[in-house]
Amino acid sequence: MKTVARLFCFGDKSILKDACWCISYFCDASDEQDERIQLILDANFVPTLVSLVAGPTRNMIMPALRALGNLCTGSNEQTQSVLACETFLPTLVKLLSTHQDTQIRRETCWILANIAACTQAQVEMLIRAGALETVWTMFQNKTEADVVKNEIRWIVCNAIRTGHKQTCRELADRGALDVICSTLDNSSSGLVIGALESIQKILGCSHSAVKMFEDRGGRQTLNLLCHHHDTTVANVARRVLSGFEL
Repeated sequence: MKTVARLFCFGDKSILKDACWCISYFCDASDEQDERIQLILDANFVPTLVSLVAGPTRNMIMPALRALGNLCTGSNEQTQSVLACETFLPTLVKLLSTHQDTQIRRETCWILANIAACTQAQVEMLIRAGALETVWTMFQNKTEADVVKNEIRWIVCNAIRTGHKQTCRELADRGALDVICSTLDNSSSGLVIGALESIQKILGCSHSAVKMFEDRGGRQTLNLLCHHHDTTVANVARRVLSGFEL
């Protein structure tokens, strides 16, 4: 870590870029990932990585963004350590508002999706930072890339599944149900399952959401998904439908 820290002292952009990729690959290893992430956190690289993401150079943004993203794949406590950097979430939200590069937008949304899958408190942090409002606006843009919209779907599904019941009700009232319902015909079985589980939670904590779901053809969609080629999707759909009909 001392060697990597020295690399960040150089002003050469190519060296800084390589240092970021070094951190990214180091954290991405399957063996002892949490231990590796902790070493990076203990070395206090997060503020430096965030400052590089906030910079103007795309070739610097991507490796720094990937490094931060990999740091957010550790434990909930490790993700909280990243969130403790006060400029982290505001920088990500600003990045989505100022950069049209699809890869940067997708990478940023992937980070937010990982955070949304952690704890209820961290979902609340995303809401307070304006992250969910920002991605909803992006989702409504017809020109937004499908790969970015899929990451937004993960953000919303994870936030619903992780959040408090009150948070679920508020998110449903603010448009989350539209995002989730649009996911039910997705080609990714994992994403469809995430959407179904989100719907099940919403329907269990919001009476108004039941009618909204019905108005969007939700019952018919569930019936169709009960015959999905993926048996796990079909089983989850049946479970949601049985609760819907109670």
